Amino acid sequence: MLDKSKIDREKVVQLIEEGRSREVAVKQFATDKNFNEWLRGLKIELEDKIENKGDLRI
Repeated sequence: MLDKSKIDREKVVQLIEEGRSREVAVKQFATDKNFNEWLRGLKIELEDKIENKGDLRI
């Protein structure tokens, strides 16, 4: 999950450096679809950590 957020942030920074406004650069990533994918991934990671009694650091 962190990898995707880092990649998305790099893309946003690149778009801003190319001259797009922050609002335009972020718009393609600030979607319900991305949020739901993030939430699903978080749920899976948490359930896995709980089942395996692993480290809960995310």
